[in-house]
Amino acid sequence: MHLKQVVVFILVTCASPAAGQEQINTKAQALAVLAREYGVASDGQFTSEVIHLMNRDLRQARSPGSAKRVPRRPPSSVPTLGQEMPSLPEYTLPDPSRPLNKTTLLVRESYSPFPFITQNSEEVQKGAAFTYTHNGIKRESVFVAKGAVMLAMAGDLPVTVSDPNQPHLTYYSFLPGFEFNRLSSSRDRKNHGSQSAKLGVELETQQGGLFTTQYFRMDANYTTDYDQKAKIYGADFLWTPKPAEGLFIGTDYRFPILGGTWVKFIPTFSADIYHVDSAGRFARIRPGHTYAWIGPKLSLDVGFDAFPRFSLYSRYYYLYNAADGGKQSIDYFQVGGQLKLTEDGSLTLDSRYTHGSAPRTRERLDEYYVGLRVKIGSIRQNP
Repeated sequence: MHLKQVVVFILVTCASPAAGQEQINTKAQALAVLAREYGVASDGQFTSEVIHLMNRDLRQARSPGSAKRVPRRPPSSVPTLGQEMPSLPEYTLPDPSRPLNKTTLLVRESYSPFPFITQNSEEVQKGAAFTYTHNGIKRESVFVAKGAVMLAMAGDLPVTVSDPNQPHLTYYSFLPGFEFNRLSSSRDRKNHGSQSAKLGVELETQQGGLFTTQYFRMDANYTTDYDQKAKIYGADFLWTPKPAEGLFIGTDYRFPILGGTWVKFIPTFSADIYHVDSAGRFARIRPGHTYAWIGPKLSLDVGFDAFPRFSLYSRYYYLYNAADGGKQSIDYFQVGGQLKLTEDGSLTLDSRYTHGSAPRTRERLDEYYVGLRVKIGSIRQNP
């Protein structure tokens, strides 16, 4: 099979399943399909605009639940295989300088340590958690809320290079919002936990080489306690690589066990730099001190064909405090399972165990949790 035929089979099957079922045996047939789907000229040259459209369609095809692509030309002008290549005076490519932008409200468990624009990790889809318990014997009520609210702005970026192997930006997101972790008890009538104002920026790049797609994020952060006595300033820097197909990173892999099991591993390298002006109620960090926590944040998700709404997940972070020779480093582990109560996962039953120290506040954790999660919004329906 010629290279042109391989390109057509991969791209057209992803972007237009009906076209992918056609028999492509000659160069003329391959060019006819490319002309119909992307407006490629009769010389078969791929312009930067065509490459941009192909990348967009491939990203859309890999996005679960994405909408079917709208045909780019009216049916009356679509050539059949074997016909002579038609002229295309009525066809114009979409202007790549006018990217698709989207603004939406997001409600999640936190500013995830994995990029929201990937849309491919259970971690970035986990909704905010709310629980209420009442102990009649102790006459005590406890309310717990953990979540983040963001006004997300995102969109495609215009094509700026003619060679797809050159590094170029393809997608962005802008994430202003706030994060909260609150525990309120009727016994002492005080709020415990933390609250943060955050401003995040995410970028997606594509290029040739080992890591064909990379994600970068920076979150500026101000954290305090509910007494407003703590003052912690800083920023998180994240890098998530996604290599070419064939490596077990950032991609769903299916194993023929238990009727079909899907596994996804996502590594992120993180650098969290913070200065503690005042520690307030956070007893495990020092006032007047600067921390530089650097290390990996790892995510593993497992799904099942037989139980599509149920999944397992685990997280592990090890952040070495480079500012103090390893003292007060962060070691965090979490394992759990979740059941989607709605098809889109907006309401989820979650059960998990968490052990270690919390990022940023170093609060000691050794807890079990069972409760409901609420998710609102999606940053990238049709990447």
